Amino acid sequence: MLNKIDNLLQDEHMTEHQAQEMQEMYQELRHLSDLSRSLLLLAKIENKQFKKQQHVDLCNEVREIMPRLESIAGDITITVNYPQTSVELVCNEALLVSLITNLVANAVHV
Repeated sequence: MLNKIDNLLQDEHMTEHQAQEMQEMYQELRHLSDLSRSLLLLAKIENKQFKKQQHVDLCNEVREIMPRLESIAGDITITVNYPQTSVELVCNEALLVSLITNLVANAVHV
């Protein structure tokens, strides 16, 4: 549906008012899609579908995803100060990355 709306927004015969309405619909649909994805993730966590846990170095994970975090932050500079060279956790790596990414996204969108 997002692609269809995006294609309609490219129509040069659309009035300014129609384009604005379509843009609002696009934003709402995108928000609903994100919400649906978040609810699905929560349901998977609740149903214990992320059972695979492993030893993960938190400092290394942050270093690896730093380019993605910087793109999320936009003009905001992210500075990381590690009090230790390594922080070992036992967790699901995918959920850890999701947690860190969400924390940064929420912090910069406030």
